[in-house]
Amino acid sequence: MTKSYDLSGSHGDKNVSFSSSAALEPEAGPVATIKTTDLSEKTNGHSPDSQKLGDVGGKREAESGQDGKKSDDEDVKKRPATFGELFSFANCFDLFLIAIGVIAACAHGSSWPLLFLIFGDVTNDFVGYGKNNTNTSAAEMADQFEYNMTQYAITYVYIGIGVAVTTYAHVAFFQLTGERQTFRLRQKFFKSLLREEIAWYDKQQSGELTTRLADDLERVREGIGDKVGLSIQFLAQFLAGFILGFARGWKLTLVIMSLTPLLAIGAAVLGKVR
Repeated sequence: MTKSYDLSGSHGDKNVSFSSSAALEPEAGPVATIKTTDLSEKTNGHSPDSQKLGDVGGKREAESGQDGKKSDDEDVKKRPATFGELFSFANCFDLFLIAIGVIAACAHGSSWPLLFLIFGDVTNDFVGYGKNNTNTSAAEMADQFEYNMTQYAITYVYIGIGVAVTTYAHVAFFQLTGERQTFRLRQKFFKSLLREEIAWYDKQQSGELTTRLADDLERVREGIGDKVGLSIQFLAQFLAGFILGFARGWKLTLVIMSLTPLLAIGAAVLGKVR
């Protein structure tokens, strides 16, 4: 004859079932069996606490990922350097070269309106020689015309020599100072790369650093090199043209200025087409 006992309960995240049967005979000892059921089977292998921890960890990872993306976007959206900051690597000798280049570029730009002014004087002498309304003889008019043409030719030669010298000066000096500043910038950039940790290099794309050292700094060199001299040259040419125009004939200059908006619109359209 045997008696059975069934005790069940829960402990932690497990259900425990205890059953025992005992025989009344002396020689039969109690036989007990313990059956445990893991609640993790009901939660697909995860306890409620582990699910909560997993949700919190996932949220933290998502927030950290968003913060990383924001930091990357902030790095990409850094403000561009100002015109003055481009020349922050220039020393005293570079500033001296820049000053000479600016003067040479202004002289080069001012020479073009001066050539048109002399060409106008040559045209007036041709017209006056053809009319010959004065009381001077034809021989005297011919000698005077020949002398004037000789003077104009010599003036053209002098202006041509000045244009050649100033063109070489402003292009060479701006190119030289651009190379010197870019060399210092490249050294500074390379030293900053050597101070970075190894993990920083893992985040960079392959070939990105060499591209910055080569192509990006080459764009900087072009920006602070001869292009600055060309900009100053064209600005000086623009101002000198208006100054000479108002000095020689302000009425005609005002009439021509009325067509300036049309010329600007045409230049803008032509630039977009190209």
